[in-house]
Amino acid sequence: MKFLVAFIFFTITLSTAFAESRENLGRLSMEEVLVQPYFLSQERGEGGFSWGDSQAALRWEMEQTLSAHFRIGDLSLLNRQSFYDPTPERGSFGMIEAYGQWNSPYGRFRMGLIPLEYSAEGELGESELYF
Repeated sequence: MKFLVAFIFFTITLSTAFAESRENLGRLSMEEVLVQPYFLSQERGEGGFSWGDSQAALRWEMEQTLSAHFRIGDLSLLNRQSFYDPTPERGSFGMIEAYGQWNSPYGRFRMGLIPLEYSAEGELGESELYF
């Protein structure tokens, strides 16, 4: 949890400092920040807090042909093989997308931990889903 807050703080600080400057090393930008916290309050002062399905995404881009995408969030959003991998605990954060992308005249090539787009709903991001 502290890692996520520090990560978001430093990326926002870096992206605002270099938002308009274009260097030879490309451009780093904050692509998406989604905050969906979960609060639980019970009698006798009991309660809880969880980040829920919160996530943050960074994008590094160079000349619109080469880019890298990084997204951290709840590991339950990571598509795992149901027969081999156990389901991660709720509230455990980690990398859910980390891939490099090259756009060419012949197509889009990706390598790394890419998102699996199973259906029309699968190609939408978590912030675009309304349920």
